[in-house]
Amino acid sequence: MEFTFEWGFVRVRDLDAAIAFFKDVLGMTLVERDQLDYDQPEYASLASSKGTPQLELTRYNGDIPAPKPFRDPNENVHVGFAVDDFDGALRRLERAGYKPEREPDRGEDGDFAYLPVLEGILLHVYYIKKPPPSKGPRGE
Repeated sequence: MEFTFEWGFVRVRDLDAAIAFFKDVLGMTLVERDQLDYDQPEYASLASSKGTPQLELTRYNGDIPAPKPFRDPNENVHVGFAVDDFDGALRRLERAGYKPEREPDRGEDGDFAYLPVLEGILLHVYYIKKPPPSKGPRGE
């Protein structure tokens, strides 16, 4: 049996600001935005350039709690994005006003950074280094 990740869900207070961040800063595409009924939550689905998985942002009416402001990486929502240019991604995020709380982790296997972005959401940006291609049986 195989489990396939298809979507993630994040509750936000300001849906317009959240959509703007994921579209304008990360380059995602708005797939759908709707409100099921007057007293139901309004939601938006966004996708990366590859189309899936999708991220669902939901703004609830009333007193349903949204994430708290960033304090501790263990108590917040993490949204992970693989990048093909780690340093370029960090520069792009910095130009948009977002910086890692601490120095990125860099290692043999990959580079990782955590950035508080909005409404308690912690953006996990990472680049996994691919192993060098193996040589042929005669060292070719």
